[in-house]
Amino acid sequence: MATIAIGGLLFFSGAAGLMYQVAWVRLLGLAFGVTIYAISTVLAAFMAGLALGSIIGGRWADRAPRPLLLYGVIELGVGATALLTPSAFSALQGLYGTLAQTPLVAAVVRAVLAFAVLVVPTALMGATLPLAVRGARGLAADTNRTRGDAWTIGLLYALNTFGAIVGTLVSAFVLIGRVGVSETIMVAAGGNALAGFGGLAFGRLAGARERPSATGARHPATIPTLARTAAIAFALSGAIALAYEVVWSRILAVLFDSSVYGFVVMLATVLFGIAAGGALGGLFARTSRDRAVGTVFGLIEVGIGITAVLAIAAFSGAYDLLVSLRDGPPTLFMRLVRTDLRMMAMLSVMTVLPSALLMGATFPLAARLWAAGSDSLGRRVGAVYGGNVAGAIAGSLLAGFVLVPRLGAHHALLLLAASNAVVGCVLLSATGRQRVSGLVGLVAVAVLAWGAVQPPLHEVVFREHFPDQSLLAYWEGLENTVSVARDADGVQTLFTNSRGQTNDTPDLVRYHRVMGHLAALLAPSDAPRALVVGLGAGATPGALAQHAGASIDVVELSEAVIAAAPMFTVANADVLRQPNVNLVVDDGRNYVLRNRVPYDVVTADVVHPYDAGATNLYSAEYFGSVARALKPGGVMVQWVSPGSAFEHSLIIRTFLQAFPYSTLWLGGDLLVGSTSPLHVSRADLERRLADPSARAALAEVGFNHAQDVASQFRANPSTLAAYVGNGPILTDDHPLLEYFASQNIPPDPPDLAQFHDRLELEP
Repeated sequence: MATIAIGGLLFFSGAAGLMYQVAWVRLLGLAFGVTIYAISTVLAAFMAGLALGSIIGGRWADRAPRPLLLYGVIELGVGATALLTPSAFSALQGLYGTLAQTPLVAAVVRAVLAFAVLVVPTALMGATLPLAVRGARGLAADTNRTRGDAWTIGLLYALNTFGAIVGTLVSAFVLIGRVGVSETIMVAAGGNALAGFGGLAFGRLAGARERPSATGARHPATIPTLARTAAIAFALSGAIALAYEVVWSRILAVLFDSSVYGFVVMLATVLFGIAAGGALGGLFARTSRDRAVGTVFGLIEVGIGITAVLAIAAFSGAYDLLVSLRDGPPTLFMRLVRTDLRMMAMLSVMTVLPSALLMGATFPLAARLWAAGSDSLGRRVGAVYGGNVAGAIAGSLLAGFVLVPRLGAHHALLLLAASNAVVGCVLLSATGRQRVSGLVGLVAVAVLAWGAVQPPLHEVVFREHFPDQSLLAYWEGLENTVSVARDADGVQTLFTNSRGQTNDTPDLVRYHRVMGHLAALLAPSDAPRALVVGLGAGATPGALAQHAGASIDVVELSEAVIAAAPMFTVANADVLRQPNVNLVVDDGRNYVLRNRVPYDVVTADVVHPYDAGATNLYSAEYFGSVARALKPGGVMVQWVSPGSAFEHSLIIRTFLQAFPYSTLWLGGDLLVGSTSPLHVSRADLERRLADPSARAALAEVGFNHAQDVASQFRANPSTLAAYVGNGPILTDDHPLLEYFASQNIPPDPPDLAQFHDRLELEP
C-alpha cells in the first residue's frame, strides 16, 4: 500500500510536469519563435535538466536519512520555481530581440537563455523519481529486495506516466483554452504542492523505517556484463523512442487536422502505452530471474522494431477501416469514430500503441538488471533514467534535423526499427542466448526487407486521405511536410501536412493578388518597403513585387514551402526570382520582434486561426509588435477568417487593439489597419494605378481606376468598433481559437452583408 500511495504522489507530479512542458513550449515559442531550431532548443534544455536532476537526485536519495522528506521539499521547489517562469519568459522576449541579431548569435542566445530559465525546475523534476523509489524501498515489506525494487520501479514509473497523460489532456483540452497559459502553470504548481506536502507527511510518518544506503554500495546480484549492456541499451532505447515520436507525429499530421490536438492525442497514446508497459514490465521483473529478464528485454527491443515496421501497413489499412466504419451504417463503433479527433485517437491506438507498450516495459527491466537490489539504489536508478533522457535528447534532434528531412519518414522509421533490432540482438547475446539472437535477427531482417519494398509512407497516407488528388511532389522538411497535388479539374493545391493551404483557382489567386496590390496602393510611400509574413504559393508577394520601387522582405518558416513555390510560378509571377524580393527563412513573429528597420506596409499569407501555433500571428501582442514595426502612416493588411461570427469578431476586436483606425475590405474578410486615420487620395491612387510596371497586373484583378479600388471598401473604423463591441481578445496567454476544444464556439457564420460603408476618396 505504501508504494501505491507514493505512486499517487508521483501521479500528481507527472501531471504537473506535462502541464509545464505544454505551457513552456508555448511560452518559449513566443520568445524564440516556432522554428524547429527554437523548439528543439527548448525541448533539449527541458530534457537536459531532467537528466541532470535524475543523476544528482539519485545520489541525494542514497545519502538522505529520509528520502521522502527530501522528495517533498523538492516537489515544493518545482512548483515554486515553475511559478517564476512566465515572468522570466516575458523578460526573455525583449532580451532575445536585443541580442539575437545574427543566426549564429540567435542559436547561442536561445540555448543559454532556455537552459538558464528551465534548468532549476526541470532538474528538480528529474530528482523526484529516484528519491521516490529509494523512499518506497524504506517502506516496502518485500523480503526479496531485488524483486521488490523491480516492482516498485515499474509501478512508480507507470503511475508517474499515467499522471503525465492526464496533465497532457487536461492542459490541452481544458486549462489553456479556459484559463490561459499562466494559470495552467499555477494549476500545475498546485499538483506539485499536493505531491510535496504528501511527501513531507510520508517522510514524517515513516520515521525510522527509512534507512540510508550503507557505505560501500553492494551491486545487484546479476551478470555484470548483462547489467552494463542493459544500461547502455536503455540509453539507446531512449534515443530511438523519441525519434519514433517525431516520425509518428509527422505521419499522422498528414492524416488529420493541423490543430494542436492531433499531436496531443498521439502523445497521450504513446504515454498510455509507456505507462501500461511500465506496470507490466515491473510485474515481470518482480517474478523472474536475471537471465529471463535480459532475454525478454532483448526480445522487446526487437519487437519494438517489428511492430514499428508493421505499422507501415497499419497506417493505411487502419485508416481505411475507420473511414468505412465512420461512413457506414450507424453502429456504436461508428459513433466512436464520427469525429476526426476520435479517429485520430483510434488510429494512434491501432498503429503506435503496440510499440509504445513495449517501450514502457524497458525501464523496469533495465532498472532490475542495473539497479534493483543495490545498496546504491537511488544513484543507479538516477543514472539509468538520466542516461535514457540524455539519449532522448539525441534521438529527437537526430530525427528532426537529419532523419526525416534527409531520409523521409518511411526510411527513417526503417532505420530506427533496424536500430531496435541490433540493440535487442546484442542484449540477447549478453544473456548467452546467441542462437535465439540469430533467429530473431533473421526475423527482423525479413520484416525490414518487407518494409523497404513498400511504397513510401507519405505517398500511401496522402492518397488514402485525399483520394481525389493526384500527388505531384512532396517535401518532408524540418518544419512540416508539404505536398503539391492536382485534382481531376486540373486545380493545383498546396498542402501543408493535412491542410489545403491554397490553390491556383482564378478566384483564390485573384484574392491573394488583391492583398498584395491593395497593400502597395494604400502604403504611405510610392516606393514602399514591405514585409510579407508567410510565402504560401507566393501570389501576394508576387503582386507586390510588380510595383515600381517596391522592396519586399518575405519571411517564411518552412523551407519545404519555399521548395514548392516554383510549381506556382503562373500564380506568383515567379516571385522568388524577382530582384526586389528578399527571402528570409525565419519565424515571422520573431522576425518582427527583432526587426530594427521600419516598414511602410506589412501583410501576411492566409493562416487558419485554429492551426497549431496560429495564435502567434493573431494575438494582440503580435499585432502590437507589427504596429511598432511600421513607419508613421504605415498599414497592415490582414486576412480575417469568416468561419464563424465568433472568430470573425474576435480577430477584428483584437486587431483594433493595435490598429484603432482599421477598415474592412473585399467581401468582409480583409482588414487594413493603421495607428492613424487612413487618408486615401484619388490622385495618389490614379498615379500608382498608372505605374507601367504594375498596370497590366492591376488590370488582371480589375483595378483600372481609383473607383475600382474604392469599391472594395466595406466598413470604416466606427462601424467595426460597433460590430465587435466589448468582449474577449486573443492574447498570447489566452489562445482562445487555437485551443478551441474548451470553447463553446457557435458555428453561425458572420453576416458580411451588413458591411456596406462607402470610401470617400480625397482629392
